[in-house]
Amino acid sequence: MDSLRKVTNSWPAGRNFVVLGDFNIYGSTEVAYQKLRANAAGTEGHFIDPIIMSGSFGQSQYAIHHTQSPRTRSFGGGATGGMDDRFDMILFSQAVSDTGGIEYVRNSNTAYGNDGQHYNDSINRPSNTAVGQVIADALHYASDHIPVYQKYIFKQTPTGIKDIELPTSFVVENAYPNPFNPATTIGWNLPSTGVVNLYIYNTLGQIVSSELMGVTPAGKGSYIWEASGFSSGVYFARIEFISENGSFSQVLKLNLMK
Repeated sequence: MDSLRKVTNSWPAGRNFVVLGDFNIYGSTEVAYQKLRANAAGTEGHFIDPIIMSGSFGQSQYAIHHTQSPRTRSFGGGATGGMDDRFDMILFSQAVSDTGGIEYVRNSNTAYGNDGQHYNDSINRPSNTAVGQVIADALHYASDHIPVYQKYIFKQTPTGIKDIELPTSFVVENAYPNPFNPATTIGWNLPSTGVVNLYIYNTLGQIVSSELMGVTPAGKGSYIWEASGFSSGVYFARIEFISENGSFSQVLKLNLMK
């Protein structure tokens, strides 16, 4: 957790980030949980837990959030014991908690298939009001954990992403050639040294390719997008520039014609 916090503490304020997984944390007093959530002065590197829980996570009052174990009897391995632990979590940055940009939908954190009525019991004991019996059986036999998901609102679209007003010295030069097949060169001109990330979106707003180029010197730079494995159509290249003065992004429309 110390190594993770060193990374997130180094990022600028307003950065969107998420950490998720099987943490094996049993309660709010554990050191690992406290280190993840500790708000250090002058940084926004801490993680926010959308679920307010105090003390042991295994209490019956938190049954709706438990993710392990969906079974009470062993068959060929896997943990047993019934639904009484919240090991699987999705935590996010202050920016995700705030309104605008990428925004967490309040109260959307869901332990899929858990109706809160199977504390210390198998998730497939009839009846389960969250899912049908077929899915409850599948969750029981598939793993000793159940999935967790959250909902987010993306208020910035690939064709209109802008964090704050762009400095005139940050220029995304035109991709060339465009239309192209099978590759195009995307160029930029940076006003100062900073972190450069490139994301390619399809028309559905899905990221289909990304290149995290890390710290990049001021001046002109470029990236060649090799698209031989992609179908013809319109794509959008979003270049994100992060510096001590803030984060900026611009978008180019790309036409892949085969």
